[in-house]
Amino acid sequence: MDNQIDCIKIPGSATKREWAIYIFVAIPINVSLERLVYVGKVGDNRDGCNPVISRVGNHLSYNNTHSQLRNKIKKIGEFKYDEFNYEYYYIHLGEYNAAEYKNNHELRKTDLSRVNALERGLNFEVKKIETVNKNIRFLNPITTTNKSSKYIISDFDKKIIDNLIKQANINK
Repeated sequence: MDNQIDCIKIPGSATKREWAIYIFVAIPINVSLERLVYVGKVGDNRDGCNPVISRVGNHLSYNNTHSQLRNKIKKIGEFKYDEFNYEYYYIHLGEYNAAEYKNNHELRKTDLSRVNALERGLNFEVKKIETVNKNIRFLNPITTTNKSSKYIISDFDKKIIDNLIKQANINK
């Protein structure tokens, strides 16, 4: 125990119950390894949508069911999780209307379709970046080249993806 006092500042927006896509970056501290990148969404294929801060906690949990980031790091090698600093970049895509979705399943399907398409689009873009940037390792690339979706990503949505990637600073 080092008795060091640390601080995690959580913006109020991280507690909103809204659809979101995110990029989680694990940055090695004193380990010779590239930056590890994980892409995901908040608002899954089941009912419910937790705040992004809840998703961060799940990723770093010792519960193997929820801790996708830890599980992916474990597959790379025997690292201690505190050998990394973590950055989490997210953008909200709209309110998760639980009460409205109960009465209007089609609205929920439409909103979910958009979130899934944006997550898939983000995944494809990060996958392309990894091929030219050897300083990152993409932990959860989509393994199919099938981009089929009922939702067509608009120019506005493409800008959302581009801006998220730019903020995460993984394209250098």
